Amino acid sequence: MADRRSQPQAKRAQAPRRKAGSGGGGTAGSRKARRRRAAAPRPRGLFGWIAYGVRLVFRIIWGLIWRGAVAVMLILAAATGYYYMQLPEEVGAVATPGRADPSRCWIATAMSLPGAANSSAG
Repeated sequence: MADRRSQPQAKRAQAPRRKAGSGGGGTAGSRKARRRRAAAPRPRGLFGWIAYGVRLVFRIIWGLIWRGAVAVMLILAAATGYYYMQLPEEVGAVATPGRADPSRCWIATAMSLPGAANSSAG
């Protein structure tokens, strides 16, 4: 039997390459088959198996944490929206300088300032 490694191989006829975005039609055979992603290398030795276990546990914990955080965020947003919808149109005593009624202002009441509701001056 002859040794085939030393003989040049015959070149296959190649179809002309198409440029990207040339609008070359959408026939079923015109797409290139995607290459499969190479499999991750298997862990080797004791250290490889320990590292594999640590990575696996980390991935599980990370998956649970970020999904839990999204769930908590959605629940908090729903609760905030519900509370916001229950608020009255306008609150009676708005604590803005010049507009607030001193007898209804919680700060003046708490500090017993003159003009507060619990003040004895009157």
